[in-house]
Amino acid sequence: MKVILKCAMVLIIILSAGCAPKQTIIQAPVQPEPGDQLFQDAEKMFNRADYEAAHDAYKTFIDRYPDSLSAAAAIMKLGEIYAIQGKSDESRRMYECLISNYPDSLFSNDARVNILESLYEEGRYQDVIRQAAIALEDSVSEKHIIRIYSLLGDTYQAKELYVDAANFYLSAYHRTAKQGKTLILVKLKNVFWRLKTLDIISLLSRMKDDALLESYLMYHLGHNYAEEGKNDKAVRVLSDFLKQFPKHEYAEQAAGMITELNLRSVYRRDTIGCLLPLSGPYEIYGQRALKGVELALSVLLNAHGDFPLNLIIRDTASDSEKAIETVKQFADEHVAAIIGPVIAAEAAAGEAQRQGIPIVTLTQKRGITQTGDYVFRHFITPEMQVDALVNYCISDLGIKRFTMLYPEEPYGIAFMNLFWDRVISAGGEVTGVESYQSSQTDFADSIKKLAGLFYKLPEALKPDPEDFTEEALPEPLNKSAGPDEDEETVQPGALSGSEETKPVIDFDAIFIPDSPKKAGLIIPQLAFYDITDVYLLGTNLWHSGQLIQMAGQYAQKAILPDGFFADSSSAETRKFVSLFREVYGEEPGFMEAIAYDTTMMLFDMVRNPEIQSRKQLRDQLADMKAVDGVTGSTSFDQSGEAVKQLYLLRIKGNKFIELNRR
Repeated sequence: MKVILKCAMVLIIILSAGCAPKQTIIQAPVQPEPGDQLFQDAEKMFNRADYEAAHDAYKTFIDRYPDSLSAAAAIMKLGEIYAIQGKSDESRRMYECLISNYPDSLFSNDARVNILESLYEEGRYQDVIRQAAIALEDSVSEKHIIRIYSLLGDTYQAKELYVDAANFYLSAYHRTAKQGKTLILVKLKNVFWRLKTLDIISLLSRMKDDALLESYLMYHLGHNYAEEGKNDKAVRVLSDFLKQFPKHEYAEQAAGMITELNLRSVYRRDTIGCLLPLSGPYEIYGQRALKGVELALSVLLNAHGDFPLNLIIRDTASDSEKAIETVKQFADEHVAAIIGPVIAAEAAAGEAQRQGIPIVTLTQKRGITQTGDYVFRHFITPEMQVDALVNYCISDLGIKRFTMLYPEEPYGIAFMNLFWDRVISAGGEVTGVESYQSSQTDFADSIKKLAGLFYKLPEALKPDPEDFTEEALPEPLNKSAGPDEDEETVQPGALSGSEETKPVIDFDAIFIPDSPKKAGLIIPQLAFYDITDVYLLGTNLWHSGQLIQMAGQYAQKAILPDGFFADSSSAETRKFVSLFREVYGEEPGFMEAIAYDTTMMLFDMVRNPEIQSRKQLRDQLADMKAVDGVTGSTSFDQSGEAVKQLYLLRIKGNKFIELNRR
């Protein structure tokens, strides 16, 4: 009421001055509010940082004059004093008291923001987010909305949710007057460094009307592309950045980055780097691959003597750090591409991607090609093997019922899961799955469970014998019948010693993803329990004479995939095997063959005069049509994975033979 009277008195004076003749007006002195002197004394104490005395004075003022116009201001100052003293709970109580008792005060919105800032300082980020939403609904002041948005940006950045942080900073930035944008821009520039490429692209699409923000986002987009090894995109974006913003604070850095990226793209068409574990625990694989690489280079030099071919071979010793350093050296030596490595492939691939060098790895490391678009894999994978087996069984043999017996270890578990998924997706059925420990040599319990011999079946669950007549079963591959009259026969039940209990075979094939030694123990035990009229499926590990020696007649016509078969009818393969025997006096294996094919493929590409950059070489690999080699035909899919048709082999007598497919 006093404020209203004062305002009315001032208004009467103004109106009188406009209507009456000019005259000297003597203004009555404004009567001070009760307690004004006490409040002013408290203010002086506060301003000279005498917080204890100021605290007592403000508290006394509030106690005596709760209805004063300055009461809200006094409570606000008490909250600030508690905050300065580090008493966050007391500080927030003061602010909450102000909001509750003086909701229309000019200080109520300041109190709301101060509460949020106090919670932020304590790291209570979820409380900040929750209470900020409430404060934004109540707040009417643009100044306070900006403060809250900025604080929310700080909060989300502290939570490492950088896209949310950027969005709140941008909201604050766009609502702030020109002279106040500097502080928020600093925060935006800091969070831009943390954004992923796709997030920057999304934000850029919304910044076309703000050249300043667009400039920072463009620079960071180019920087991200460079970090990802996407050199061509990086150069293009940074060049556009310099064209549009030649005097930008980041112009010098952008120009330097372009120079470095252009140097990276310079390459020697005739030079390829090769990373192999030539020492250390995996030396045997590196040495085998090296023979394939050297043989390929010899063949190429004899065939294309007019074109210089250089191969820089380096030892990784199966060490990731050494692999990274070697890739950096290859970059300085301007190699066109890299073959390998076998081990430490993930580290080498990451650096090759950063350097923008196409790399064709020789590894089974899962997800390796997801490193980037310069990373390829030319190797046999578990997925390839499972696909080859399941496709052949369902499409060529017409069988759909499968069971699995696998070791409880990473290799067996991985293959079990892949095989199961592939069978289901191909329309087949998995009728049983049993595991065993890798240390086991007796597999009776697991086999009995698969064959329905472990538990006594109730009469109602026993199968109808007519469902398992000779006519109902597919022709087995391990049944000794067919054109080989001299093969020893094994009659069902001949080894079991029991005619009373017969196995219940509700599957047409059994998949055993284990070593030849372990499979060599399991397969005869399957026969012992009369599991003979089924196909035996294994992985490329079965491609070993040890399996034939151990399982012998019981493994006849078992099916397995592999990436190389030295006795293949392919003219290309025969020529390679003959030359390898002549040079090294031994039989080549898959590692030698895949290294040979990879070297031949890459050098054949770099000889193409139309390929003038590593990017073009990468594109050529990605778009390569199927190329025939000693490991079959090869192309690459969009992810950089090799697309190959594996050999399918079976055991016949004491050797492996190649299966013909439809």
